[in-house]
Amino acid sequence: MSKQHLHHEPLELHDTPDALNIDGIYDDEETDSEVRAAAVPAHGVSLPGAIRRFYGNYWNSRGGASASEFWWAMLWIAIITMLLAVAMSVMGDMVTNGTASSLVRTVYMLMYWLVPLWIMANIGPFISLIRRRLNAKQGTID
Repeated sequence: MSKQHLHHEPLELHDTPDALNIDGIYDDEETDSEVRAAAVPAHGVSLPGAIRRFYGNYWNSRGGASASEFWWAMLWIAIITMLLAVAMSVMGDMVTNGTASSLVRTVYMLMYWLVPLWIMANIGPFISLIRRRLNAKQGTID
């Protein structure tokens, strides 16, 4: 039984545009997938549906938003923000007075970072929702 030696030639990799476009992807081509479709107002939407649409149209200012979608999303933002503010206030008082356990201090420290992240994460969809609602009220849905 003889051993066969397999001889593989090294692949030459070139840093040229033709070599980089082996898969048929060219920089010159523009894709329409980057443009989001305008949001269509959903009338009679529930709270979970409004939350889905709120985050689903994260930076989509095109289209419109129904009144129910707008007010349910505003209620969601207001309730969660108030709950976070109350929790931070109560835990802050406990930490300041020295009556907080190590668990409360740890949760307070995490909340200290969570609240700004919550605000930053919701600025985009909040602005987009307001813009879509104004579009729907003015009848200028793209």
